[in-house]
Order: sequence, then C-alpha cells, then structure tokens
Amino acid sequence: MAWNDVLEMNPKFAGANYTPKEVAERLGINVVNVYHYIDIDELVALNIGRGSKRARWIIAEEDAEDFIKRYNERKAVVESAKEVEEVPAIEETKKKDAVNKEALLRKVYYIKEAMLDLSVRLEELEKELEEEF
Repeated sequence: MAWNDVLEMNPKFAGANYTPKEVAERLGINVVNVYHYIDIDELVALNIGRGSKRARWIIAEEDAEDFIKRYNERKAVVESAKEVEEVPAIEETKKKDAVNKEALLRKVYYIKEAMLDLSVRLEELEKELEEEF
C-alpha cells in the first residue's frame, strides 16, 4: 500500500503535515525527543515509512500545533517552578485548599517531564561519546 493511500484513509493527514524534525525545530529541542514523545503517544504521528525499522513519520498540523502548545505550557510551568525558592512541606500542602494542591501537583508533573527530557538528552550524549571512542 502506497503512503498516498494511507493518507487518503486518514483525512486528518490530508492537509499540511509536519515532520518530527520540523516540530523539533519549532520547539528548539532535539529530534530524538520528538521521537520519544511519539513513542509514548504524547504526540500523534503516522508512520508512512516501511515498518518500524524504516519509519518515516508525519504529524498532522492540528496535532503538531496542539503538542507545541502543551509543550510550551509545560515549559512555562517548569520555568516558573524554578523561580520558587522553597517547596512547602507535605503537611503544609495538606492544609492548603484543593486548587493550590492541584497547582503544586501540576508543577511536580511538569518538573518530572523536564527531567525526562534531560534524561533522554543524557542518553543521547552517552551514545555520542560511545561512538567517538
């Protein structure tokens, strides 16, 4: 089946599409991170290549824009969390109302996401070092 046939069966991809590299460039991150988001189903993409070993991904414009928006929102939360000098103790958190608790949990989630991005980058650097030596 030709990839044009696949696109016709998926009308969402009939319009403008992005490549993982284009999404990475828009976000200012490594393309490996974009592939990671595709792998964990954080970013919806269609493989129009030849299986998993010769994958060629495209991302519908709508999905790319939604992902970029979510990514930038998470990045903003992480940046604002960096400005927080002190994280309140669990006991203090329990005393706060549900809205504040939810906001704190969101910040923790986004910090974990940022740590995941850093972990992926560290793995990339390790691979590069192994290839050099």
